[in-house]
Amino acid sequence: SSILRDLSRVGSQIKQGKLLSAVQATRAAVQAVMSGQLLRAEQEEFTRLLGDACGHIGNNAEIRRLYPLAVEHRAGEERALYASLTELLEIIEENSTAGAADMLKAMEARQRGMLEKGRAELAAGDVPAARVVFSSMEAEFPGDAGMNVDIAESYIQHQLYDDAAGHLEKAHSIPNGTANVYNRLGIALRKIKRYDTAEANFKKALILEPSDPNLHFNLGRVYLDRGYWDEAQKAGEAAFALDNSF
Repeated sequence: SSILRDLSRVGSQIKQGKLLSAVQATRAAVQAVMSGQLLRAEQEEFTRLLGDACGHIGNNAEIRRLYPLAVEHRAGEERALYASLTELLEIIEENSTAGAADMLKAMEARQRGMLEKGRAELAAGDVPAARVVFSSMEAEFPGDAGMNVDIAESYIQHQLYDDAAGHLEKAHSIPNGTANVYNRLGIALRKIKRYDTAEANFKKALILEPSDPNLHFNLGRVYLDRGYWDEAQKAGEAAFALDNSF
């Protein structure tokens, strides 16, 4: 049956570091016993495989670190084993979530460090070195629209508008941006007088955050730059209606 097949793979899953899958398969097998799903002819093979699976789980160093209690199969004590495996699953899932969060923090810290290094090169007047750093960022963190806006803004601060435009185009081509990314993209594009694309990005941001007065205000500034007085007035009134400090 599929339960026995999955149970037979627990050892290889443990060796591959697939702890969650291994424990899930073992718990499913225990549940099958408790619910009487196994055929009589499967009982002997099942008992052997379940014992092996618990041995693989209980002897894994990482699992012992997370869950120091014994994981053993004893006939007639399936409910206790099921409870232990359920608890172990929760611990593994929590640990995986924490590990992913730590990894994300490390990636964000590295990205910030590279951005600061690139900006320092620009401040020192070494544009080629800055380009190398920013190109490395793109290679290491592909598909990050916000990062490309950060790089573009860094170039804009040093009047390197051609470099900025290239990164703004990349940011613009990345789907599923956030309102904040679209807003920052619009601001940067407005600074290099790419008014059509700036307007489009402010409108994208407003679709996501229609009640943000800053977005209406920023869109109005594009209209002022273009001489669209009526549209600018409407955008300003929309901002003022949401926040009378505008």
